[in-house]
Amino acid sequence: MLLPTSPLLMNSETRLMEANMWAYMACIPSQIETVQLLQNQEFWLMNARVADAAYNFVTHTRNITPPSIEKALAVFSENQWPFGWWISPSDTPAHLPQQLTHYGLRCTDITLGMSISLENLSLWHENAPTLQIQRVSNALQLTDFITVVSAFHQPQATQIYYQNAAQVILHPNQTEINLMVGYQDEKPVSALYLYLDKYSQTAGIYSVSTLPAFRNKGFATLLTCHALHYAKGLGYKIGVLQATDAALSMYQRLGFKICCEVIAFGV
Repeated sequence: MLLPTSPLLMNSETRLMEANMWAYMACIPSQIETVQLLQNQEFWLMNARVADAAYNFVTHTRNITPPSIEKALAVFSENQWPFGWWISPSDTPAHLPQQLTHYGLRCTDITLGMSISLENLSLWHENAPTLQIQRVSNALQLTDFITVVSAFHQPQATQIYYQNAAQVILHPNQTEINLMVGYQDEKPVSALYLYLDKYSQTAGIYSVSTLPAFRNKGFATLLTCHALHYAKGLGYKIGVLQATDAALSMYQRLGFKICCEVIAFGV
């Protein structure tokens, strides 16, 4: 299990991965009234008030004290919302995992932080499937995105979260949130969330999903490659993500390198 690392010992790839992750997590919650957002010197908390830990979480923990841990936990326990407490290498104190365990939380997920230089990104040619890829720009495409992502999250919670954010996502001037959907025979089969952070100049890949009946056909790989090339075309230099063990080999084939671990605690 990951233990937080001194910022002085972190490499640049890890710093960039964290910066994109934090900005991605706060982007939608900071722009819609239906999400409770708390950002202070000890933690960031986003509570979408839906029944899925993917949309309720704590991150960016800095020298947090027990009273502040209790304050954060109370936000979710009041209405028994599921949540995740995400820990990445620069979070402190070093014994934060033990502190959360003391309060009854357990490790629920471990992912690998990864990065890639987009300057040397190659096209994906190996048995590439046919997939029509669209960046979500209207309500119908947003519904298709929700349909795919709902296969891996609580459907009602996913619909509520993204529909509440529709005005932000579909605003013609917003460039950070890039939801992409892959279609085969006009049916949405794969989707992802590309977050472009202009401050760290990183392109983050999140919520990569393929409907179960269409998995193992290369759709997620092709969609990810397309999103990275889209970011590269806009001048972004680094791509980042957090990979599960199941997807690790796919990202390594694309050229991603492991830079750290990210763990989640929950109840």
